[in-house]
Amino acid sequence: MENKINILIIEDDALIAEHLKYSLEDLGYYVSGICYHFDEARDLIAHTEADLILLDINLEEAEEWKNGIALGGIIQDTRPNIPFIYLTAYNDLNTIRAATRQKPQGYLIKPAGSATLFAAIQTAIENSNLQQKVPESDQQEDTRPDYFFVKVGHKTNKFFWKDIYCLEAGKNYVKVKSAQVQFQYSIRGSLTFVRTQLLPLSLQASFVQVNRSCCVNLQYMTSFDPEAIYFGTERIENSRLSMADLKKHANNK
Repeated sequence: MENKINILIIEDDALIAEHLKYSLEDLGYYVSGICYHFDEARDLIAHTEADLILLDINLEEAEEWKNGIALGGIIQDTRPNIPFIYLTAYNDLNTIRAATRQKPQGYLIKPAGSATLFAAIQTAIENSNLQQKVPESDQQEDTRPDYFFVKVGHKTNKFFWKDIYCLEAGKNYVKVKSAQVQFQYSIRGSLTFVRTQLLPLSLQASFVQVNRSCCVNLQYMTSFDPEAIYFGTERIENSRLSMADLKKHANNK
């Protein structure tokens, strides 16, 4: 748990909350808790060690003012260093305006897919670190960030997708391996999901599948032979690229 980004969920719908929890865990995050009610959430916000809060706007309380927007204000006033993302089933202009006054680091319309959730969380942490708000307009075609965060010990470390040399699929997870530091980060899902949904579009062409379970960035290739590609001391079996293809990539580096 200590090496994973810690997320608190505040959501009154138990089914949605559990689905979010499973999605977050599949993406490699740790869910420290789920709050279903305003008073419970307000008390927990005071002492939570979460790195980020996912906050539903409509909490279905008897008192109308007890909602996620009020909790967002509490976070801003008492725990300003914790980024939060609003979750809502509503996309009307008045709701958005009321929510953005609390300066959240993100705003997601439910249901949010895994790739959208991952991108929103990574961007929220980045913008919080920079003490900036997530842009509300002028979005580019590819809104996926070119970085991601991994918690190592008590520090949250930023890594760039361009520094990844290998995506290796296991039974249920994909290992993400960095060429810059000695670390591996696991994301639950398929190789296709990570490559097409999480990798920025600008980098997808750089990753080539060389066997059934591995995609590699050939920019980090150090040598090759008819059976394998080498990245420093690591040997990765190659059953898909010809020697001519590898020589062409080597010449283009």
